[in-house]
Amino acid sequence: EATSNEPMAQIAASAHAQLMMVWAHRYQRQAPTENAARRLMRAFCALLVQSQSTSKGGANMADYASKLGVTPTHLTRVCKSESGMTAADLITQHTLQRACRMLEDEGMKAIDISKRLNFSTPAYFTRFIKTHTGQTPSAIRSDAMASRKAAA
Repeated sequence: EATSNEPMAQIAASAHAQLMMVWAHRYQRQAPTENAARRLMRAFCALLVQSQSTSKGGANMADYASKLGVTPTHLTRVCKSESGMTAADLITQHTLQRACRMLEDEGMKAIDISKRLNFSTPAYFTRFIKTHTGQTPSAIRSDAMASRKAAA
């Protein structure tokens, strides 16, 4: 969906990313039959959510694995077995969701968002957004503004 050119694909991709965040929040609260893999997954989700509240983003899988005291390979294996997505996929979806929210709601410039999320260059940030949503950052912002105007 994120790379589709279908109508409303960007909205669907954004909704998917938001649902992932809801899932991450709920997942970290669950503890019925907690094994080591679930504890690790819960801790990883908590770190992802915590990274959202910090001013800087852009931690990579090795950073998260180090904070959790495991190898990146082990973290990826656990994420895949517990959620069906790799750790890198979860980080990408989390970053995409944060970036889209900043573009849509906060009206930040792409260059400022790229700095906040620790992208190496604004051009790389633009390619990241275009790859995962099929739209440029300015198009995402314009669509959000048009939607707000239509709703008003």
